[in-house]
Amino acid sequence: MRQVREVLRLKFVGGVPVRKITRQIGVAASTGRATIRRFQAAGLSWPLPEEMTDAALEAKLFEVTYVTFRNAKGVCYAPSQSGSNLGEYMSRFGRGDAHAQRQCRG
Repeated sequence: MRQVREVLRLKFVGGVPVRKITRQIGVAASTGRATIRRFQAAGLSWPLPEEMTDAALEAKLFEVTYVTFRNAKGVCYAPSQSGSNLGEYMSRFGRGDAHAQRQCRG
């Protein structure tokens, strides 16, 4: 979690480009971009509130939301496109919540 805070600090305080940040701390560029995207999607702003712990920050950045679909077998819950790793993967390949709904079918 320390790296997450460092990525955010360098980006929002220092204005350092993501590629340079990720080289400096030794993570993939895609990880740095995803961290910043998650931060913005969570509606957070820098500086973080003093009372925000690493656990609370992690919960905000990696929160998984679910959508509910009804099918012949009852109710199915699937990760939503908004805010989950699966959703990011699915949207990258042109699939969204409709794909999750199809996965819930029988």
